[in-house]
Amino acid sequence: MLDPFSGPGTIKAERQQQRREQFKVAVWAVVWANVVLFGGLLIQGCQREPATTETSGANAAEVASSNTNGVAAAPAKPETIPPVAAAPEVVPTKTLPDAPATVAPIPAPATAKSYTVVKGDSFYKIAKAKGVSVKALMAANPGVESAKLKVGQKLKLPETRAAATAGAQG
Repeated sequence: MLDPFSGPGTIKAERQQQRREQFKVAVWAVVWANVVLFGGLLIQGCQREPATTETSGANAAEVASSNTNGVAAAPAKPETIPPVAAAPEVVPTKTLPDAPATVAPIPAPATAKSYTVVKGDSFYKIAKAKGVSVKALMAANPGVESAKLKVGQKLKLPETRAAATAGAQG
């Protein structure tokens, strides 16, 4: 701060003015050094690495990637696989007769039962209560939306798998 009793031409005023100028130069030098440093880093980081086009006989990990982070991929080291000892020969001692082929039972066509909708029902609640999947319930009732069920509406229930296999065996 300038001394009110010292005039503009005094030595004290000139030194203060000189210090201000030196301080300004120092601040601008630091600012420009940071701009140059960070600008160079930014430009270097934004450049892409040149991709190699030679892939014949090269491993996919050895081909340079176009990674913009500036990290070069290290060439992959070939793995050394230890030699595998030959398995001992297995000689069957007895031959078993061929087992008769079992045929899986064909499920009987699903017979549909009906269900009357009550207040608060949805396909999920009905399917969970009756032990069927929601998809099967929707397939048995095409054109019916779960959000638009009405109290008293009749829905077809598909037969459960347990009931279908019990019906096919008995």
